Amino acid sequence: MFMKIIMFVFCYPILPIMYFIIRNELEPHKNIILGVTLPSDELGNPKVMEIISKAKISMRRIAIVLAILPFTSLLTKYDSIVYAIFITWITVLCFIFFLPFIKGNLQLHKLKKEQNWHLDEEGTTIVDLKVTLEEPNSLSKYWFLPAILLTCIPIIIDLCTLTNKDSNLLSLATTTLVGLVTFLCPFLFHIAYKTKQEIVSQDSLRNQTLTRIRRYNFGKCFIGLSYTNAVYTILFWLYINHYIDSIILFLTITLLYTFFLLWWVLRAEFKVRLAQQQFSIQSEDSLTTDEDCYWIYGLLYYNPNDKHLIVQKRVGLGTDMNYAKPAGKVLAVFIALVILAMPISAIGIIQSEFSPLLLTIDEDSITAKHFHTTYDIDFDNIKTVETWDELPDISKDNGTGFSTLCKGTYSIAGNGSCTVCFNPQNHLFIMITKKNGKKYVFSSSTDEKTYEVYNILVTNISN
Repeated sequence: MFMKIIMFVFCYPILPIMYFIIRNELEPHKNIILGVTLPSDELGNPKVMEIISKAKISMRRIAIVLAILPFTSLLTKYDSIVYAIFITWITVLCFIFFLPFIKGNLQLHKLKKEQNWHLDEEGTTIVDLKVTLEEPNSLSKYWFLPAILLTCIPIIIDLCTLTNKDSNLLSLATTTLVGLVTFLCPFLFHIAYKTKQEIVSQDSLRNQTLTRIRRYNFGKCFIGLSYTNAVYTILFWLYINHYIDSIILFLTITLLYTFFLLWWVLRAEFKVRLAQQQFSIQSEDSLTTDEDCYWIYGLLYYNPNDKHLIVQKRVGLGTDMNYAKPAGKVLAVFIALVILAMPISAIGIIQSEFSPLLLTIDEDSITAKHFHTTYDIDFDNIKTVETWDELPDISKDNGTGFSTLCKGTYSIAGNGSCTVCFNPQNHLFIMITKKNGKKYVFSSSTDEKTYEVYNILVTNISN
């Protein structure tokens, strides 16, 4: 049940977020609808509105079906199946809302060609030299320094107290990984000031002002993201080192962290969009460039003649890559591999949960085996052996944690860090302490088999 709660809390909100972001792109953005640039006086054309209406209906139907599918996870008791359902659902979610958009984009392109709605500036990129030559940075990069220092505190502590223990190495690796977002923010801040200009008018002052608004708001966005991530990095470190013991508290913190990340990005995006609309309406000499030929389905920017690697997205929030550049092609392949790897990863997790727990005794050792993991302890290294008929409080440090399987390194109340391989739904467990002080907790697939192994083990050690 706990896995289901986590998946619903963290994954289910992706659906309404994706739906409203893509659906918002069906509204005019400057002179662009469904990724197609149209003349201003044709934005309300009945044929255009009909295409938009059909796209909205398709998106709504898809959203209803997708809203129901995750509830199938309530029908299974296996965590790996729950994971597989949600990870496949997220993979489908990554692209399915774009299908009505692409269909509408193709229909609108066809209508634009039939009606000969081509602009004079089609296929050209307009540059305002006054905007290019102005000093872009109005926010100092030094704003990132306190956030970077805060992020470094737990990493430095782990480095200073580093030992060969798995828990120390795990804390350092995962905390550094979480903190990486803070370290990336100054780089993204710099990129935000190097993106293409906002050209909405023949008046350079309007273009300068709108470009400053975009750069300033996204600059503040990355500063806010850096501080948000710095605070979360410290709280994450406190949790993984057991200064925060409540998993519910940590999940709440993570949920708030996700909310604030989205808030910073959405705040910047919609402030810029509002400014774009106001400046476009107020401008009597508005200038609309038609770059449709550089946008594949209105979604992917492919322009070999553009030196910019980072561009503003036509659809969605934030920025995107110029996929005509080598770095853009590498990113496209990487994203495709990541998306494909998501459902594939579920296969390994299902195999792991459904593989049997094996606990065996040979002439001079006890062996616990599960899937590709084997723990082997020689009789000569065993100091004490005991059985538990009830598990103390446990928390995972590193490894696998299902409702039917605990494997890896766990913190166990009264025993500290232990290597474990057992089914937590069982009622009999073998606790082994080695002469070097290291502790292990094992169980077989059933209590009967565990008891049988325990008796043989005690007999062999006694002899």
